Amino acid sequence: MIIAGTGHRPEDCRSEEDVRRRVRDTLKEVNPDTIITGMAAGFDLWFADEARLLGIEIWAARPWAGHVPRKRDEELYRRIVESASRVVDVDESELYGGPWVYHKRNEWMVDHATNVLAYWNGKKAGGTFACINYAKKQKVPVRNVY
Repeated sequence: MIIAGTGHRPEDCRSEEDVRRRVRDTLKEVNPDTIITGMAAGFDLWFADEARLLGIEIWAARPWAGHVPRKRDEELYRRIVESASRVVDVDESELYGGPWVYHKRNEWMVDHATNVLAYWNGKKAGGTFACINYAKKQKVPVRNVY
């Protein structure tokens, strides 16, 4: 089983501890072979770090080759990239190409996954919502742990 993760940035999460606990409990329950993280701040990095701590294989899907983390996430981002068995630059550009790169990254993750684990607050706008909708259209099961 390959689980792609999609979820909110830190400012839209209850707390890092809450997200990590929900992710950890779910990963222990379903025991995937691999997870795919989109490398964004908040859910994506916490999801990948919990998988790393559980010894689950990580694929890091960066939206573009020049993608860099927020300053406060540099260490965690580096740790995830170093732990990943596969790092994919969905767009090969070194420069940010616009919001479409996030959607392309999300589509790549869903297209390579058997399931999606989401941390979605129900707001019908934004990247997490779009990723969940894409997964549903592709008939990839989505589990929301919000």
